[in-house]
Amino acid sequence: MVEQFATAVDQADVAKTVSLLCPEEANAIADSDIPPDSSQLATTTQPIKVFNIQVQGNVATARVTRPGVSATLLLRRDAGTWKVCDPAG
Repeated sequence: MVEQFATAVDQADVAKTVSLLCPEEANAIADSDIPPDSSQLATTTQPIKVFNIQVQGNVATARVTRPGVSATLLLRRDAGTWKVCDPAG
């Protein structure tokens, strides 16, 4: 799931990215001025490493590294599907 999210972001596929976000974050993007299909802006997909996945019930964190980027993603199970959420949310 994290790899799908990274690929959608790399390819500027807004519709796919939004489908992988928690509802709060998805609604914020849907309400913005970003066109729903920006896939024509596709860029090269960057390699990704996902590790240190920790699951506690319906919430999880995953450590992600890519060239020049290191982050911890917060995930939440929403209707049986894992979604990427804003950790501050």
